[in-house]
Amino acid sequence: MLFWGKSGLEFRCLKILFGHPDPLVGDLTGNREGILRLHDEARALGASLLVLPEMAITGYAPRDLLLRDGFVAAAEASLAQLASVTLDGPPMLVGTPRSVPGARGLRNAVALLRNGEIEAFHDKWLLPGYDVFDEDRWFDSGDEVLHFDLEGKTVAVLCCEDLWHGVDAGVAGYSRDPLSQVNAELILSVSASPFVAGKAEVQKSRLLAVSQRTNAMVAVLNQFGAHDELLFDGRVLLAEPTGSVTRLNAGWVPGMTVLDGGDLVGHPDPDPLDELVHALACGIEGYVRKTGHESVVLGLSGGLDSALVATLAAIALGPEAVHGLCMPSRYSSAGSLEDARALAARLGMVHLHDVDIEPIHEALRLSLQPVLGNVEGVTDENLQARARGVLVMGLANAQGLLPLATGNKSELAVGYSTLYGDMCGALLPLGDVFKTKCYELAVHINRHPQRFGFEEPPLPENTITKPPSAELRPDQCDADSLPAYDRLDRVLEAWIEHGKAEDALPESDLVGEILPMVQRSEFKRRQAPVVLKVSPKAFGPGRHIPVVARTRD
Repeated sequence: MLFWGKSGLEFRCLKILFGHPDPLVGDLTGNREGILRLHDEARALGASLLVLPEMAITGYAPRDLLLRDGFVAAAEASLAQLASVTLDGPPMLVGTPRSVPGARGLRNAVALLRNGEIEAFHDKWLLPGYDVFDEDRWFDSGDEVLHFDLEGKTVAVLCCEDLWHGVDAGVAGYSRDPLSQVNAELILSVSASPFVAGKAEVQKSRLLAVSQRTNAMVAVLNQFGAHDELLFDGRVLLAEPTGSVTRLNAGWVPGMTVLDGGDLVGHPDPDPLDELVHALACGIEGYVRKTGHESVVLGLSGGLDSALVATLAAIALGPEAVHGLCMPSRYSSAGSLEDARALAARLGMVHLHDVDIEPIHEALRLSLQPVLGNVEGVTDENLQARARGVLVMGLANAQGLLPLATGNKSELAVGYSTLYGDMCGALLPLGDVFKTKCYELAVHINRHPQRFGFEEPPLPENTITKPPSAELRPDQCDADSLPAYDRLDRVLEAWIEHGKAEDALPESDLVGEILPMVQRSEFKRRQAPVVLKVSPKAFGPGRHIPVVARTRD
């Protein structure tokens, strides 16, 4: 492996292995067993060091599990068991919580395990409290950077934000800088940095700046897997002061990445749409498996969103694990039903059921007529959506399936979705993907089907090209109720993801129509399924907006 030393270029053969164990939050036994398997592999490969991600002992983020009586003590006991295997095997760096006297009594730490013992800790200095992060709720800050000798080379250890310093999230304001203490030839940073589309490029620039500032090689390992709404790509990046940044793995798979002597073999940066597909598939697979399920169910309307969710689920789980329900009403077009069946055939789905909602719809209408008289408009439309939600949940209950909701971020933003109807589900895979991006993903998957395990384009062309419609009244189109999606999404992206002031928003003639819709729909979002986060600002834990508020002046 090539090092940039204080006196110039030096060479030394070290074999550093970066592990991607895909932990389950809170599963201390399972997580320890996963690390032990990687350590066995590292021993067999003659590793000099095995590096594991931030909070690998508990999974990231354990959140208020850290406050549960006995949890941190059990994590510390698990760490001690891991330390024992380094007596006759390579040392490890592993992320863990630990108890330390202080205001909160906890630190987010990286432990150095060597010679059968817990040799030392690096306690994370910078504790993010923005977006999805609440680390300053649980942890106290560290004040020393761990340095240790590894076969004659000085290694410094950092933990996630210690390296990124909020730069990758556009956050500034830390008064402390761990880099001021670094004096090493190699910096190893363990991380649990959630995936956000486009963030990797900013991180590469930051990594290179740190390498050139410290005149050291800098390697960063990110966690792999999906934890609730958070997605982690498992990438390993290496920066050298000479100006290069190398991606050492493709990411999005568990296992091991080896940094060995000789020439570095880098991986090209992935196509952004490829990576978004992999991220969403990772989120679906992780959520389904880690909640103890094997298969999913969703309604197939013949529209773009349900077709895209079914396709992503087939990529994540295999088509045999995807159950679809076609639930036509009096307003469903023959073309949409044909599109739904064509999608199932193209994906290779073996579980597709037709259930007519007309009897349920009519029974609900008749039940309400004595109270309302004519049942029409939005009331009648929502009865259909809620009848479908009941059927999806019924099949989920009967067969132990995890229900997927099929809405997108545009609909979730403006309330163009029905509580207890199309919002029914445990997971909302496209809840952080605007409608225009859904179209891009569908076209991209069809253009490159082999990249995602398909022999032919999986989505019917008509599903992509026809005007979007909920088909809840005669000749209905989304454009009857909403601005054109390209214009709508420009406003929503600027307002929600980038926090632009109202007078700085694009499409100024639509702002007065769109923003009240966003405000009125906050109560729906509080009841939405888990939304997979892929943008800088997703609906969910990272966006704290009151339900009852006046958010426009």
